[in-house]
Amino acid sequence: MSRHKDQSGERIIVFRVENEEYGTEVNQVKSIEDIHEVIEIPGTIEFVKGIISVNGVLIPIIDLADRFGLGDTKFTYQSKIIVVDIRDLQVGFLVDSIDEVRNIPPHLIGPAPKTMSEDMSRFVMGMAILEDHLIILINLKKVLEEDELKQLEKI
Repeated sequence: MSRHKDQSGERIIVFRVENEEYGTEVNQVKSIEDIHEVIEIPGTIEFVKGIISVNGVLIPIIDLADRFGLGDTKFTYQSKIIVVDIRDLQVGFLVDSIDEVRNIPPHLIGPAPKTMSEDMSRFVMGMAILEDHLIILINLKKVLEEDELKQLEKI
């Protein structure tokens, strides 16, 4: 994790994907959007749900559950899109819900498990070990591989 923190620790947006809690640093997030109309694009990468328009900008939507190999996200009233700038491209990540923004003290953040797959270890930055649960801390800017980003740039 970068050292974006205040006196009480890392500022993390906590969200859910398939009943697991994940978190990403607040400073990675450009905006959080409700789901309105997602326009499907045939022939794209399987985990690309389509595109949305935000303030006139077309943003590809990545289903994080599908990207993680957990199946498709079901759209509900709680579903959100986390928009992140990756290079010169805005990318939206579909999540089941946004739970909260919280400060996590550095002493509660441990390393990512060594048993994690190489693909996941590229973007899992660590684990927040809280009293009754874990939050998997990820860098959304590293979720997509280089060739996937190049395909998104063509949309």
